[in-house]
Amino acid sequence: VPLQSRDQFVVFFTECDQLVSSYLRGQVTVAISIGVITGVGLAIAQFPNAALLGVMVGIFSVVPYLGLVVSLIPAIFIALVSGSVGASLFKVAIVYVVAQVLDGTLITPRVVGESVGIHPVWIVLALSLGGFFFGLVGLLVGVPAAAVTKLLVVRGMERYKASEFYLGSSAVTD
Repeated sequence: VPLQSRDQFVVFFTECDQLVSSYLRGQVTVAISIGVITGVGLAIAQFPNAALLGVMVGIFSVVPYLGLVVSLIPAIFIALVSGSVGASLFKVAIVYVVAQVLDGTLITPRVVGESVGIHPVWIVLALSLGGFFFGLVGLLVGVPAAAVTKLLVVRGMERYKASEFYLGSSAVTD
């Protein structure tokens, strides 16, 4: 990096670091809240091992949607070996649907969006596109990539608006 540009690079990458760390803090907050919602919901429904399943959802929800998949398998298994299979499966379905609707529509877009400064709609779009094009890796890096892209666009617009071309301070000659 040329010496005259080094300070700008350091500032840019410091801002990127702050965005990614804010995203991770927000994602941990979301994971904990989804784990608590799922665990409490299953406990209210008197489902066996509700606390364990809630902890499982919380731990694996650091990666968006992974907590749902990983914890749903043992929840269904527990429902199948319980005394009343139909009622247990219904309890699991209701609690998991409510938790995922809250996660996808309220908690993740708001908490993560506020932590990285991106509108909730862009968070959902970043997760959807990242997951669609890159699978699990896309779910992990979709929001941080959107945050860094936003930072690049904001920086680019600042440079453009400070340029002679935008300000019109020099005449363009042919």
